[in-house]
Amino acid sequence: MKSALGSPSLRLSVMYAIITGIWVISSDRLLVVISRDPDSLTALQTYKGLAFIVLTSALLYTFSLRELRVQARISRALAAHEAQSRLVTSQMPSSILWATDAALRITQLSGGWSGRVGQEEAVLNHVLRDVFPVAEQPGILEAHLRALQGDSTTLEMRQDEDIFEVRVEPLRGPEGTIVGCVGLAVRVTERKLAEAAAKKQHILNEALRHTATVLTNTLDPAGVMERILATIGSVVPHETVSIMLVEDGAARHVAARGYSGSTLAGQPESISLDTQVFKEMYETQSPLLIPDTVAYEHQQGVQPLFHPQMRSYAGAPLIAHGQVVGFLNMCSETPGFFSQDHFEALRLFAAQASIALENARLYRQIEDYARELEDRVAARTAEVQGAKDRVEAIVNSSSDVIILADLNHHIVQFNAVFRHVFACDAPHDFVGSSLVDLVVHEHVPFFEDALQRLVAAHTVQRVEVAVRCDGSARFDADAVLSPVLGSDQTLEGIVCSLRDITERKQSELRLRETLHRAVELNEVRSRFVSIASHEFRNPLAAIQTSADLLRRYNSRMTDSQKEEEVQRIRGCVKQLTGLLDDLLTLGAVEAGRLKFEPENVDLQALTDQLVAEIRQTIGVNHRLDFKVEGRCDCLFVDPRLYRYVVNNLLSNAFKYSPSGSTVHLVMSCRADTLVLVIADEGIGIPPEDQARLFEAFHRGSNVGSVQGTGLGMVIIGQAINVHGGTIAMESRENEGTVFTVTLPAPAC
Repeated sequence: MKSALGSPSLRLSVMYAIITGIWVISSDRLLVVISRDPDSLTALQTYKGLAFIVLTSALLYTFSLRELRVQARISRALAAHEAQSRLVTSQMPSSILWATDAALRITQLSGGWSGRVGQEEAVLNHVLRDVFPVAEQPGILEAHLRALQGDSTTLEMRQDEDIFEVRVEPLRGPEGTIVGCVGLAVRVTERKLAEAAAKKQHILNEALRHTATVLTNTLDPAGVMERILATIGSVVPHETVSIMLVEDGAARHVAARGYSGSTLAGQPESISLDTQVFKEMYETQSPLLIPDTVAYEHQQGVQPLFHPQMRSYAGAPLIAHGQVVGFLNMCSETPGFFSQDHFEALRLFAAQASIALENARLYRQIEDYARELEDRVAARTAEVQGAKDRVEAIVNSSSDVIILADLNHHIVQFNAVFRHVFACDAPHDFVGSSLVDLVVHEHVPFFEDALQRLVAAHTVQRVEVAVRCDGSARFDADAVLSPVLGSDQTLEGIVCSLRDITERKQSELRLRETLHRAVELNEVRSRFVSIASHEFRNPLAAIQTSADLLRRYNSRMTDSQKEEEVQRIRGCVKQLTGLLDDLLTLGAVEAGRLKFEPENVDLQALTDQLVAEIRQTIGVNHRLDFKVEGRCDCLFVDPRLYRYVVNNLLSNAFKYSPSGSTVHLVMSCRADTLVLVIADEGIGIPPEDQARLFEAFHRGSNVGSVQGTGLGMVIIGQAINVHGGTIAMESRENEGTVFTVTLPAPAC
């Protein structure tokens, strides 16, 4: 009610009705009062009617004039709003905005597409399907019909090469009734293309991630190549695929899939790298696409490679350490089958395949080395077994001591070897003595137990005991007690055979020790394979990652970023070089070929250089306190081994100490003796690991994730030994470790 009365025209109409009613009522009463006769009353009523008509006409004119002014203002506002709307829509060239009435006649059209459907004057008030091209798209007309029913619709529309997202909604009047439709078409071509590209890239990334997982699940070279052939189809479709490896200036077929028969459909086993296809990939280290092999200009280079039915080709080089080691070849029977997207996918897959093949190659090398170690163990075991056989042959060929005793275990008779074995001057003095008297005191219970079993069961008994004669040396014997049975199977005596098995016992002891060393060697081999696989794979993976970043994003990387990747590669190469050097040095140590080449050296200058290098690399986050006592400017030592000892001890001190801690190095030179003391504040060495400190490939149980091979201390110990020096160690867990190295170092 309040909103209705808010209209100026309505308020004036209500006021006019109230005033008119009051005037009519009051005028009738007034006329009755002032009129004196009926005629005058009639005349007054006539004048009243005329006055009412005049007043009403004046008021109606006033109301109409006011209403016209209001409508004029509204019309001007609507015109300004429409002009503003047209200005806004004209600034939207990539969008279409239109409105229709209930009959789907276009009542408004944005300027963004006026050029596509003609001038606005030729379009307005025409039916949508006749003049607006979007009506030709499936679903556009149905969307307008649903909008007239009150439903909103969103759909996608294509026109030429453009993609539009269309929204059609009902257009409602002031009373809320649907008077038409309003539609908005926004050009989303770039967004859709970007979404499609992102989806395609996501699919490619997932495929590459899956193939990377599959390829790294095995380290067998043949298995890796088989998985490459099995998984590449998920990345790049094809009819045939083959792998070729570079050997002696040619590419040799090693694996293939999709060919008929067992000989790659008649292709040659090896193809020269001078073939144009391989030559181009070898030089550019980049994949190669040939849309049509028939139209390829270098036909001479193509003929040895392609089957006649294959019409398009895609190939990629397999690269390891910057060198092309093989090729991945794919063919299709369809000309122009391989696209630029296939080119990029093939390049990425080839990089993964190269890493997998290189890992398999390294693993094969490690297996070969492990097999060599096994052969060495087998050879040593055979040598030990031969020694054992020789010892047993000597024992078996020697004469045994044979003694005859009565039922009371008294010696009755013995052979001539008794005197030689027991080294007795008067062996006959033993006649009548007990067999037990020949056995050492601690073995008597075992010997007596064997005698009791023989008497009870009349069976041969065997026992090993230590025997001796008065004044003779003690030796181990294999005692065989045999019953002497009469014709009625009653026990008449005992034959005791004593065989000197001292040498055999010693041989068994040596055999056990040798077998123990063989077991330890096998454990060393296992630890080496585990450590070497880890220590080689991580740097190689880091090198491959940095190389891929430099190759793929070189143009987008800053100089500092490029330098950072190069430094990372150099660090990994240095790490691998150090590991290989340690392995070679360990091999020389095991073979007894560690070179010792002492010379006159300025040890103070050499140590200063080592300290400077350490401070700039691994010691950048620590403090190094270096002190020199005495004159160390000219001593006779091996500089290479000295550098290795100092560098490794300092590196260990920094690696196993917390950041910010202090490492102390004291070099003392006095009386032709060099003493080095290296002390840290690190994690220390557990007591159970200190005994195995100089054991190859053994690392402390508390090192955690700190990288290392367990070779450094072994080589340090040997380097100190060849100098004729010593090394001592004091360590407590979580407090630190102190190494003291003493070397004979004559002054110049």
